[in-house]
Amino acid sequence: RHSAKASLRPRPLTPARCLPSPTTRPSAATAMALLAKVLVALSLVAAAADQMITSTTTPMPGSCSPPEVESDAETDGCTGVFPPSGTCMVQCKVGYTGAPTTYYCYVGDDAMEGVAPTCTSMVPQPKCKKFNATIMKLVPSAVQCAGSTMSEGKL
Repeated sequence: RHSAKASLRPRPLTPARCLPSPTTRPSAATAMALLAKVLVALSLVAAAADQMITSTTTPMPGSCSPPEVESDAETDGCTGVFPPSGTCMVQCKVGYTGAPTTYYCYVGDDAMEGVAPTCTSMVPQPKCKKFNATIMKLVPSAVQCAGSTMSEGKL
């Protein structure tokens, strides 16, 4: 006989049938295709970060204009800096690495003076010709390899 209490007991959990078994491994082609998609996605994220909208403001009278730097650096804190000893730090944006640098405000109503930081992208670039050929099939003209843009499957 089955009692009402017995039917209310939770059933034991069983492993999900949609998950691959630990002994199943994807093929090399599947792994390469997935890796290619990940690299393309990272490249698109880095490109989007470089094209973020920036705004400009008119400097306060007597202050120095914020420095103009490359798209991989940011000048937070460089507005409203006054001479003769005003300074601000310029640093690399998120996704880039490099040492911050100091800009100086010597004369009001002039631009700040300094040397921009050298910023390097932290997104790795593919370096393998065989791998790049696979990527080119997926996303033509969208990959850089070892500093030169690939076109028509050539380095």
